[in-house]
Amino acid sequence: MLNPKVRQILMQGLLVLVFAAAVGLAALVTRHVRMSMRVELGDQRSIGRLVVRMPAKWLSSPAVVEKGDGVEAEEPPSEVQAGRRLRVIRQKSDGLVSPLQHLVRSGHIKGDVIKALAEGREGFSISNLSIGGWPGQMVTTWSSPRAGVVHKDVVACAMLPSSQALVIQLQGLGPLDASDKELVRQMSENVALAMQDPAIAAAAGGVIELLDEIKVEAPAHYVLVPNNDPNQLQRQLLFDGSRGSGWVAVDLTSCVFFADDGEEAFLTMLAGRDPEWRSGPVKHLGLRTLMVDRTEAAGQGFPARGYLTANSDGRALLVVMRGGPGDQRMFDSAWQGIASSVRFAGTRDLSALLVNGAEASRAVAAGEALARLSGGGESGALDWWMWDESENADKELWSQMKWQLTRKGDDVQMSGTRTSRPMAYATDTQFAQQWSASGDLSRYQITTSREVRRAGNSMSRPKLEQQVSVERGRMTLASVLGQSQVDVAAPGRYVPGALLPLVVQELAERPSLVKTESFVGVETLAPPGLLTLFVTRLNDSPVRLDEDDKPMDCVTVSVNGTGMASRWYYSADHELRFIDFAGGLKAQSGVGK
Repeated sequence: MLNPKVRQILMQGLLVLVFAAAVGLAALVTRHVRMSMRVELGDQRSIGRLVVRMPAKWLSSPAVVEKGDGVEAEEPPSEVQAGRRLRVIRQKSDGLVSPLQHLVRSGHIKGDVIKALAEGREGFSISNLSIGGWPGQMVTTWSSPRAGVVHKDVVACAMLPSSQALVIQLQGLGPLDASDKELVRQMSENVALAMQDPAIAAAAGGVIELLDEIKVEAPAHYVLVPNNDPNQLQRQLLFDGSRGSGWVAVDLTSCVFFADDGEEAFLTMLAGRDPEWRSGPVKHLGLRTLMVDRTEAAGQGFPARGYLTANSDGRALLVVMRGGPGDQRMFDSAWQGIASSVRFAGTRDLSALLVNGAEASRAVAAGEALARLSGGGESGALDWWMWDESENADKELWSQMKWQLTRKGDDVQMSGTRTSRPMAYATDTQFAQQWSASGDLSRYQITTSREVRRAGNSMSRPKLEQQVSVERGRMTLASVLGQSQVDVAAPGRYVPGALLPLVVQELAERPSLVKTESFVGVETLAPPGLLTLFVTRLNDSPVRLDEDDKPMDCVTVSVNGTGMASRWYYSADHELRFIDFAGGLKAQSGVGK
């Protein structure tokens, strides 16, 4: 007779085996059912940068896609129901934002879908899945325009580096069934982006090295996004989607934050990164650690949060997190993993950069800017064309500068405008500045307006205005939105934004940190403080050759906290010829007419 303990062990073991067999059988049945719902796919096709296999027996044709490539297919109707419509596209996005946010901004889903998902309405659901090897999300929706008619919609989206989005959309009549979701999953496994490798999971605790010898470890379940863009200085993490239905992206950026900097310096970095950033109350998590949540006037529920932790020598780490509705619950755990691993190696003396910035500002006021403007006569104009190298897109007129000088004896007055316009791939922003200044820059005024237009957004966006005035060392910065500064001392390192593009090469004679209210390529408004620029020459700059095949002089400018750099290329006669921006955007100058 068996020992009771042995019998108990045998019985438990038998139950485990039975349970394992049942689970295995269920998995096999589920797999069989899923495979039975799959459709036959055709050969791999390339449509622009999109690589995909479409259903073999469906009628396929290219799709017109704003800022991207696409293909669509119609399912042959059966005797019992109409055929479904499938659309697969590659589209430029606004950066590494939530898939839901891209779908709303691009018009693939309506804003009320977000509310339905939050309320858990029947027929509305969201789940994680991998699309082209990247963490993505799948959303189901339905509508009934009239009694007895049901429209179903399954859309999946993944965000990729270089502001790319992959979208798969299935539409049809009738109630949603399992085969609809399975087809979208099947397409997600058979779509990719040319010249873009799938995400590779970073090892838990993997060390990430940032500029200025700042090191941090990636939290568990986060992917380190590959980066081969020389003008993107930040590193990005992406939640791998292995659990739940959440989506979070994390930007890690080295920056400077000095002992006398206040909350406004932190908030200005965030405004410099995102022109529509509006901050809530700043929380102090420690002596040199700040945190703030982004507020949303539209209330669509796309949370974002900024953290800043600073070292005693002025070096700092800026961390910005973004997610979909409800995903802010994941921010705290991600921050805890990052904050506990931040290391500032060695020490840095940044005082020389501040001294150089003050001297450069004095040199600009002493006549460098005036000399640049007057070199072409009493008036002048400059046009800038831009193109997206990654899209193989042709040049488009992007920005125009105009200026004139008025002389009364020894008194010289300067005035001018700068405008930029929305472009097919580069920007959705219309930007305009009007400025005036005295020759010695003791007086300076500038008014800026900005308007954003996005596909799928029928609501017009109001113009935002910012006004800055300087009068004999005193400054007022007023904005329609955000905080203002009234009659404060102008920093000794201040360079007027309207004139700064004219003197970038001179500022780079010695590496310097300067302050300004606006800068080319950072079309931001309503910061509570001034932007800080790091201007220098670096040996990591891609080489550009002039017409004589000689390397051009290159100046690198980075706006503090943005994690982006622009490269300014000058000919042998000190004329600015090209500007390279992050994301493959390139600009070329020409004489205005």
